[in-house]
Formats: sequence, structure tokens, C-alpha cells
Amino acid sequence: MRCTLVTIAVLTITLVSPGAHAAGDRATVEAVLSDTARGVGWPSGTFRAADSPRSSLAISAAGVDAEVDKVMVVFDDPDAADDLWELLETNGIPRDSFHGKPALRIRNGKSICEAGGTIGWILRALRLIVTTFAPDADTSKLCVQATGTVAWRCGSTMFIANSPDADDNSVRLADLVYQRAELRGLCSQEVAWNKVRAKLAKGQRLNSCEFLVFVEKIEQLNADMGWQQIATAMHQGIYAADTHLSFGGVDLFVNGPANAGWEKVNIPYSSQKFIESTGGTVIDMGHAYAGLRASINRNRASSWFMSRVNTEWGDQTQVIQEKVEGTAGRVWGNVRWLKNQLPFVGTDQGVRDANAYINASKKQSDNAASFLPKDQQVGNAGGLFLRSWFITNPKGKLSDAYRAWFASLKEKC
Repeated sequence: MRCTLVTIAVLTITLVSPGAHAAGDRATVEAVLSDTARGVGWPSGTFRAADSPRSSLAISAAGVDAEVDKVMVVFDDPDAADDLWELLETNGIPRDSFHGKPALRIRNGKSICEAGGTIGWILRALRLIVTTFAPDADTSKLCVQATGTVAWRCGSTMFIANSPDADDNSVRLADLVYQRAELRGLCSQEVAWNKVRAKLAKGQRLNSCEFLVFVEKIEQLNADMGWQQIATAMHQGIYAADTHLSFGGVDLFVNGPANAGWEKVNIPYSSQKFIESTGGTVIDMGHAYAGLRASINRNRASSWFMSRVNTEWGDQTQVIQEKVEGTAGRVWGNVRWLKNQLPFVGTDQGVRDANAYINASKKQSDNAASFLPKDQQVGNAGGLFLRSWFITNPKGKLSDAYRAWFASLKEKC
């Protein structure tokens, strides 16, 4: 007796909770499946079978429900992929590997004599029927025959190639899908995101290359949003209070047509205030966010001015203000220091104290920028770089802008 594993997959999908996660890079998954379909001469249109996870797509040799070769991908939904994996394994498909990745594999016609799940229920029912009419019959050899199936995982993405035909194209199909997924970077994206997600969950600081993966994931989750909306939401997550401030009566940040709808942007975990270069230099990303957001909904001249107000100029003004306010404190400190030193004037201790005080004062620079923490200086420069990049590439992606900035810092991502 044969049991088609396409049927198993459909039954499995009905057990998955309908509250599936937000879909990830749907465009990449569709491209991988369409490339595969064209490669084997199938219709290139993708579909989602009834009761399948929301974040799943499939292609087939002939229609949604036809009992023919199929390929399905469940993407960016680890819960659905885990459930599907568990039930396929429970139904008798043994563990294996595929191109070095965890897999479940079975060849067409392979007997499954012991299993759980749906196949186990079928086997028990058949054996009960046989023993009812032939009590002495040996039912241990009563098995079902599997159809060719190769299922494998790349991070939270799961691929299933199924071939119920006698010639069993499951491995060939799986190889074609694997090659196209690699060319599109689907697997590498998922593996990289899983590593970044683990760090985010622990509150660990990302490096610049990991931050790019983070931004790319935000873009995937918000495919209908432009860079303006995403950049605004990332800045809002760090400096929400600043959005109500003004400079000389001019709002520091402007919401308008270019970034309309930014409130709906989905950012997993939270915007990252600090990251590190791969060499270990800390970068204040909040200042980079501010420099870019200040340019949104402004013309070229006003964006140039306000981007600087929100980065280097604003920071230097704060430092100068602190130096001025500190001057009065230093004057009063000098008076107190002189009063305390009067008993020691002319003594060795008095000379040593005076020299130490003078030397400490010489280390202070009149250049306000030199007082800025390094992480702020790098972040400020980043905000201005990003603004300039989008002037040249107004329809570009935020991740590409960050990648160009990091490349200018000699980062190799």
C-alpha cells in the first residue's frame, strides 16, 4: 500500500496555529521557486495551499491539488517549520543531511513499517482490520510505501521537495531549489539573522556587519515601506523626545509626505543605540539616525543645515556650553585652591601642587569637537554620510546606504 507524503504534508499543515509570524523575504522565496519552476518547465506561478502556513509558498507540475511533483517553502516562521518538521519525522521519514544541512529524506517506494502520527494511525487501522479477519496473520510486514521526499532547513526556512511519481524526482528537485536558494542568498540570510536574533534577545551589542543584517530584516518585515519610514521609526525608537524640539523656531524633525505611515514600521526587538565596528570601535547610532531623519521632508539646502544642527553642530554647542558653565566653576575652584595653598606657598608641596594644576589645565583644548566622545563623532559623520548617499540614490535601500557608510570606514561586510 502506498501513502503519499504530499498528503502527510497537507495534514501536517492543518495542525499549525493560524497565528503565523509575519512573512519574511517573500520576494526572494518567490524568485527561488519561480527560477526552479522555469528550470523544470513548470508553470512559474506560486501558490499557497489551503490550510498551509501564511508564510509558505509552493510550485507544482500541474495545479494546487494535483498528485504530482511539488516544492514548498516555509519561510521566516520557525514555529510552523518546527511543527512541520516534527510531524514529518513522526510519520516515519528518517533524519539525514542535505548539502551539510539538517534534513529528512526518504526514497520513493521505501517501506514505512513503524511510525506515529497519521501514518501510524493508518498502520494500526490496517493491522486491526487484517487481524479481525485473519487472527493468525503476521502484520509486522504490513507497511506503507513512501513517496520520494527531501525536506531540509536553513535557519527558520524549511524546504520540501516531493515526488510521488515512480521515477522519483525528489532529489533532483531539491538540488535545483538548493542551488537557486544559494544564488539568491536565501539560506545565508536566514542563518545570519538567527545569529543576530540570538544576540538581540540577550541584549548584546551588534557589530557593524550584524547591524546590516538587522536593517535588512527590518526591510523584509516592512516591504511596503520606504527608507524614509524605516529611518524615522529607528530614530523614534531612540530619541522620541527630540521630535518635539525646535531650533530657532524650526522643528528639528519634520513628519510629512515622505515618511507618512512610519508609525506602522515593525522593528524586531528595538532600535540599536550603539554598535561596534568589527575592530571594536563603539559607534553611537542614535546620532547617525538623527542626521538622516533631519533631512527627511526638507529640500537640499535645509536638509544640509538641519542634519548638521542635529549632529556635529548641536554636539559642539553643548560642549561649548558646558565649558562656559564650567568656567565659573573653575574660577571659584581657583579661589578655593589658593586659599587652601596659602599655608604652603613657597614650600616644595606648594610648588608640586601648582605645577600639577597647571599641567592639568594645559590638557584641555579650546576645540569643542575634541571633547566629543569618539562614538558620537563617528555617529555624527555617519548621519551626514547617509544624507549625502540618499541625495545621489533617492530610491535606494537603507541597508545599502549603511553598507556604503561602513565600507567607507573600511568595514568588510
